[in-house]
Order: sequence, then structure tokens, then C-alpha cells
Amino acid sequence: MKDLPRILSGLGLIALVFLSVFLGKTAILCVIFVFSAIAIWELTTNFFKFNLEGKFFNYLIFGLISFSSLYFIEKGEVKKEVFLAVNAVLNLVLLVYLFQSSKRKVASEWIGIFPLFPALFISLDLVSLSSLLLSDDWMHTIALLLLITYGMDTGGWFFGKNFGKNKLSPKISPNKTVEGLVGGALFSGTISSVYLYYFGSNVGWEKFLLLSFFGALTHLGDLTQSKLKREVNLKDSSNLIPGHGGVFDRVDSLYFIGPFYVLFLGYLV
Repeated sequence: MKDLPRILSGLGLIALVFLSVFLGKTAILCVIFVFSAIAIWELTTNFFKFNLEGKFFNYLIFGLISFSSLYFIEKGEVKKEVFLAVNAVLNLVLLVYLFQSSKRKVASEWIGIFPLFPALFISLDLVSLSSLLLSDDWMHTIALLLLITYGMDTGGWFFGKNFGKNKLSPKISPNKTVEGLVGGALFSGTISSVYLYYFGSNVGWEKFLLLSFFGALTHLGDLTQSKLKREVNLKDSSNLIPGHGGVFDRVDSLYFIGPFYVLFLGYLV
């Protein structure tokens, strides 16, 4: 069975998420840290071919930013919104990269100027996602985030495969279609709305459209990574997850949407 490794590894990832949620906040935080550390390894090793010194300084800055940020936020000495705003601006810069049409290797040029970008990008995304653990209903908000993100993945795959005719960005990702984007966003908004309604939230058209918009936003995050991989002639971020590629391939959308999701969380739940 050709897709068996992909199915088994996918089930393994789902089991890991459920197990870490069951074990509590510390386990979730450990999973986020481990995934983030692996993502930095993939970026510095497979994407940009850093030497040992470059990898060391990226991990050093990653650790300093991540641990100090979470410490000061928990102590109330710095508001989490500061880090979320910086993270959101950084992710918007990546959208500029996505939509620019230059044939230059822009990302590689950025890395040449600022080689600590992988550490800054991943650590800020880590802080954004980890800040969800500060609330009493953290399980609820994390579940909603996962539904939005992977609901978009599932819906985009289904509608793209069965109804996709119009290419979304053939030069960056030939398999992605407009039908997949629209269908996936609506599917993401639908299952997220059902989830919120089941737990007693009032869900109107405004909230449904906002949830669908966030689903579409995760698609842009995935498309940004696809453009980056095309620039550096890479198929997958690594081969750590059979049938799925690398860790960054699995978390790129999640990390991209993180700061926007947390900033607008009050309007979603």
C-alpha cells in the first residue's frame, strides 16, 4: 500500500498531540520546543547550508529569545502582545516575499545579510503558540487552532483533488488550485464553527467568515514555504516524517498563523 507510511506517520503525529494534551501544559510546551528546534535544524542544514558555527549561533539565539520571552511574559514584566506584534510583522514580511515576482533568490539574500533570521522567526512563532498555554481554556483554544489549520489542509486537498481546475500559483506550487483554496477555507470555517457552536459559542456569519479567512491564511503560509523550497531546489524540508517530509513541512502553516490567531482570539471564541 503506497500511502501506508504517510497514514501511519500521520496517525503517530495525531497520537503525539493527544498524548501531550493529556499530559498537560509542560508536555505541550516540550513538543513545541522540540518541533521548533528541529525546524531550525532543517532551515539551517537543508535550506541554507549553514556551517557549524552558524547553526550554533542560531540555536543560541533561539534559546535566549524563547526562554527569556516566556519568562518575562509569565512574570508580567512584558506584555505578550509586544512579541505577537513583532511576530505578525515578520510574517507579513514573508507575504511580501511570497508576492514579489523577482527572479532573484531573495530569501537567500536576506539570510546572507541576517543569518540569524531562522532563529528569530522560529523563536517568535514559538512564543506566539506557547502564549496560548497562559490561559485557563488553553485546551479549547489549541484545539480550535488545530481545526482551523488542518481543516484547511484536509479541505484544500479534497476540493483541489476533486474539483481543482484553476492553478493558484503554478510557478510556486503546481498542485495548488483556486478551488482547493476556497473549498479548504470554507471547510475550515465550517468545522471550526461547528466546534465553537458545540461548546456554546454564538457563531454568526461574521465569525464564520473570520474563521474561513484564517484557514486561507494558513494556505498562504504553506505557499510561502513552497516558494522558499523552490528557490533552494528542495522537495521537502527533510525526510524525518515518512510520507510527509520534515517537521517544518508540517508546522509551517501553524507557525505562520500563530501570532494572528492569538491577537484575534477574542473575536474567535
